[in-house]
Amino acid sequence: LEQVDGGWSDWTDHNGCSVTCGTGTQTQVRICNNPPPANGGMQCVLLDGTKGLTETQNLPCVLGSCPAVTASGFRNATFTTLGYRGRLGPASLTYHYITQDHENLVTLQNGIQYFTV
Repeated sequence: LEQVDGGWSDWTDHNGCSVTCGTGTQTQVRICNNPPPANGGMQCVLLDGTKGLTETQNLPCVLGSCPAVTASGFRNATFTTLGYRGRLGPASLTYHYITQDHENLVTLQNGIQYFTV
């Protein structure tokens, strides 16, 4: 039987970009199956010079500009898990920030606290 050395498949996108905007990373994979090594043939040569049957690489991906932050700071957010001081945060963001001399950063509208920086 003839020895067949392995050859790489094309790189395939293993997952999407790691971000929804801006610059992130994307994982690509290739497999040593074009053709697969057979009858004592060599495995494919990896980018680092070693041999193997599968290789993964991370490449940058760019998905356009992220939306600008509003002039007043972060976008409004709804806090639904506020509890007493501890793991879930202060019982009231308004109280918490008033005690830190940040009175105008938190407003309450229709039962929702809005935090601005």
